[in-house]
Amino acid sequence: MTVQRTDIILYNNKTYNLLSLPLDQYFEKYQGQIKPYGSRTSLYRGYYADWLIEHDQLFLIDFWGEDARLNLEYDLSDLFPNQKKVFAKWFTGNIKIPMGKPVRSFYGGLGGFTYEHELTFVINEGNVIDGRFEDTELD
Repeated sequence: MTVQRTDIILYNNKTYNLLSLPLDQYFEKYQGQIKPYGSRTSLYRGYYADWLIEHDQLFLIDFWGEDARLNLEYDLSDLFPNQKKVFAKWFTGNIKIPMGKPVRSFYGGLGGFTYEHELTFVINEGNVIDGRFEDTELD
């Protein structure tokens, strides 16, 4: 499997790759609105998104998707008309941000690298309720 393109997240005025897919929960909860279907080997899920953590809340700030079967492309306005910054109230779970230098590469999955550290945020209905910075354990 080809390494998959990550979503991007802005945190403390810096841009990071995101090793989580918070928008998947949105698509699960609101099926039928848009059904991304990818044609690229590096983007099987058919979409990518940009995120922001601000004031202990998670926001969706950009989106691109496709349904390759129907030759359609989508943007943020197709999901959330007239909104530029969307509070991610549908998302509950952990999001992981790799930090530091890459220490190992792998084939497939999100990102293709293991990094020195991970910052994990615990999110409940879009609100950050905990965060922890951990060193990556290597075998």
